[in-house]
Amino acid sequence: MRGSITRFLGTGPRRPSWPRWLLAAIWFSLALVCGQLQASDTSTQSPSISLTKEEKAFLAGRKIRIGVDSARPPFEFIDGKGAYSGISASFIQECAKRIGLTVEVVPNLTVAQAMGKAMAGEIDVIPKITPTQDRGKNILFTAPYNSFPSVIVSRKDAKFIGGIEDLGDLKVGVMKGLVIEELLKKDHPGLPLIALPNVKEALLELSTGKIDVFIDNLGTVAYNIDQLGLTNLKVAAPTPYTTDLAFGVRKDMPLLCSALDKALASMSNQERAVIKSQWLGTPSQVKVDWGLLGPLIGAAGLVALVILAWNQRLRRVVRERERTQRELEEHAQALEVQSRIKSHLTRLSTDLQGCQTFEELAKTFLGQIAPLAGIAFGSLHILNEDEGLLRFAGGYGGADHEHEGRSFFIGQGLIGQCAKNSAPIELTDPDGIPFKAVSGRGGLVLRELLILPIRKMERMLGVVALATPTSFSAEQRGLLTEVLPALALNLEILAGSLETRRLLDRSQVQAHILADAEQRSRIILDSISMGTLLIDPRRGTILDANPVAARMIGMEREALIGQNCQVFTGHQAPGKIENAEDVLVNAEGREIPVIKNVIPVVLGGRDFLLESFVDISVQRALENQLRESGEQLQIVSNAVIQSPAGVLITDERGAIEYVNPKFERLTGYTCEEVVGQNPRLLKSGLHSREFYEELWTTLLGGREWRGEFCNRKKNGELYWEQASISPIRSEGGMITHFVSVWEDITERKRLDEELKKSMDELERFTRLTVDRETRMVELEGEVNALLAEAGKADRYPPRE
Repeated sequence: MRGSITRFLGTGPRRPSWPRWLLAAIWFSLALVCGQLQASDTSTQSPSISLTKEEKAFLAGRKIRIGVDSARPPFEFIDGKGAYSGISASFIQECAKRIGLTVEVVPNLTVAQAMGKAMAGEIDVIPKITPTQDRGKNILFTAPYNSFPSVIVSRKDAKFIGGIEDLGDLKVGVMKGLVIEELLKKDHPGLPLIALPNVKEALLELSTGKIDVFIDNLGTVAYNIDQLGLTNLKVAAPTPYTTDLAFGVRKDMPLLCSALDKALASMSNQERAVIKSQWLGTPSQVKVDWGLLGPLIGAAGLVALVILAWNQRLRRVVRERERTQRELEEHAQALEVQSRIKSHLTRLSTDLQGCQTFEELAKTFLGQIAPLAGIAFGSLHILNEDEGLLRFAGGYGGADHEHEGRSFFIGQGLIGQCAKNSAPIELTDPDGIPFKAVSGRGGLVLRELLILPIRKMERMLGVVALATPTSFSAEQRGLLTEVLPALALNLEILAGSLETRRLLDRSQVQAHILADAEQRSRIILDSISMGTLLIDPRRGTILDANPVAARMIGMEREALIGQNCQVFTGHQAPGKIENAEDVLVNAEGREIPVIKNVIPVVLGGRDFLLESFVDISVQRALENQLRESGEQLQIVSNAVIQSPAGVLITDERGAIEYVNPKFERLTGYTCEEVVGQNPRLLKSGLHSREFYEELWTTLLGGREWRGEFCNRKKNGELYWEQASISPIRSEGGMITHFVSVWEDITERKRLDEELKKSMDELERFTRLTVDRETRMVELEGEVNALLAEAGKADRYPPRE
């Protein structure tokens, strides 16, 4: 064997010059065998995904709902067999398989509709979405799993286009609602964009000349041009835009987002390329000429013994390389996480600076920190130093319901103890702490609570309480340590801003109050109906008078000054007088009844009397009228009280204001029991809804209603009444009351009913027999007796 190998390789010096074909064969064989070894090694090992225990607990047995666009090939679409297909479909299905998720497809959603459903908790993941800053306010993003450049497509016969700057006044087609449309509007507002509903329609309009160019990502363009067979189109030029594709995850599912990120990171470049080439075309395969390669394969067989000897060493090298690669990937992921955290913290600080109230600041802080720190429940309490109270400002994950309206004194409860000791409080319970977070699909048991003081230097500003369904990792605790100083700074800035605003508002309010008081004082002094005189008590002379006093006396103010007050008011001795009735004599000698007040005042160190009086002539006239009306009212009242009919009076809303004694005797209700009640408490239930509607239509129309009621007494007994209900109007014509006058006709109704029965029986016997004369005479007698009892004339004459 050794001799055969020597003869094949030939003899020569210690460093033989091997034929090139033999070297090629050796290297080809090495590559083939190493490739097979590597492929075998790769195919036998499943991707290693290091999930945290929190992620595992969250993913266990979970089924996620994904919102997809059913007609967006080659990225995602529903094929002819109803299967969810495409590049994005392959990526989400592979990632779901790697982390043990079940997928439920929610089809026929645009990106905007899918965003809305994710924010509402109706779906969990959007498999195809381009991350933007605005979208990031409402949804979480994984790392991009693929990127495609956006290109300009034109017809082959179009003029040369080197980039967006050459589009000029061409009609530019874009997909409606996608990121590329938003970017072009922002960066090139002069472009005449035409928004189109789908790629197929856009390419067909470009092919037929209805638009001049179309801009979209290369993957979509290449796939659809090939599917539609549009041979007159070409990719004319690139654009500076790149479309990143990532998974969009509900904001309250940060653990799902991090698990999907890890599943994507576990996919090799080769696996990603296979998925991409499956939908965008497979690279052409090299055809092998086995006749030419026969000798090479034979040579490779000779070298196989040497390669087998290297096999074990190669395996060790491969394993070491994979370990190093995993460490590098983990380090890169850690750096990426840190970079993402720094980016989020920068944005959070910017957003906090724009908050105008503590409530807005609490909502912004908790809403943005929750997905980063794995928080499912949180609350922010702001310290009011003047009151010594920690007031609830806002919450996350159900904390609004738990703490809304609550305040804690310093030292009260866990929140107050944290503020008092200025130290964190940590509470861990495997069975769940006494809070319950509200997630997208129900309640979530919380197992660790972290209460942190918010301080600026030595000054206490507030307390934040955060809870998680798992436990806080060292990384999450470090994040909270970094973010609390930014929160404290913004709290202090906002508190100062609010205090400044409050002082400005107070000064403005006080200025308004003073101006308003001055205006009101002027209005009051100009319109007051009380006359006022300033009197010198030693001489009894009038020193000043207001316009009302001058008008009541009938003299000009200047003419009154210096006059003796006794001529008009009769006041002589100094002293205080309150609400005394007196008579004012005007310049014509007419006496005016007034209510007078005299108050001693000191002005400039001297004693004066301030005398004011109010004309009560009208009140005296009204008293006289009321006295006369009262006598008439007493007569009417006695008539109502002694009336043999029931009387009920309600206000315009139907509330009972008065019932007479007859009403009390008939119904069993006292006046005190029914006042304020609605007459419906007497309702028997025998009358239809239409009956009452017709009654109120008549009354509200200002007309009297007459009819019969069947009502119910207090003891439950039914009775009939003949009623007349009338509206009472004010002098202005408005209905103010309703008066119901009625009499009990129960007995009459009973007699009428018995009479009717007897007459019906008589008529029946009359029709059935003609030979029962005796019974007819008896019945006629009974009818006449009943009629007589009811006070009516006989119906049948007596028989001889």
